[in-house]
Amino acid sequence: MPVLRQGCAVHLPILSPCGRPTPHLPRVLRPAAHPPLFFHSVLSASARCAVFVLSANGEMISTDHDDTDSSVITFENADDTEWRCQACGEPLTEETDGYTDESGSLICDAYDPYEDPEIDDAESAPDFREGPHRPQRVALSWANGATIHTDPGEDSITVTISVGDPRGAFAFTVRRVPDDAMDNGGRLIMHTPYPGEPLPHVELTTAHTGTYWVS
Repeated sequence: MPVLRQGCAVHLPILSPCGRPTPHLPRVLRPAAHPPLFFHSVLSASARCAVFVLSANGEMISTDHDDTDSSVITFENADDTEWRCQACGEPLTEETDGYTDESGSLICDAYDPYEDPEIDDAESAPDFREGPHRPQRVALSWANGATIHTDPGEDSITVTISVGDPRGAFAFTVRRVPDDAMDNGGRLIMHTPYPGEPLPHVELTTAHTGTYWVS
């Protein structure tokens, strides 16, 4: 299950919408609970920017950081297992002749022929504890990790999600155009990955407007 690294440097680089790393060196929040995390924005009359209060599962977390600093929360997948057995719970590896556990065995110690959906006749099935593992994909095992990056200096929030090379990630950024800009001052703009972009994290194919298949 993905876990939240506490007080650590960011391991996934923040990428620009075109896929190039950006030179941010933000401080890292220090949460004391497990994800999922939700942000609540509170306007402060005495501060130069919005104050973000961090909570996990509805519980407030003390972050002990200056609201003028750039901050990053990093989620990392601590489980590199893509498959687990539904019966015994052991992590599995896909082999040419089936799914093996960490000991290399194809046999499940918790096998029950009456719970095997592949078996029509339990009488002709393998005996208890002598049948194969029942593989099931581990939820979120497709993700290396994710980050949430708030940057008051750029007046932006960036979310990155890494699913391919762990050195990169898809980057989604919403920022406000400075008020003194010649055009669109004060408006919000959103940058997202798109098919055909240079240096993509992973190639994208359009399914329909706003939705893409990740190759």
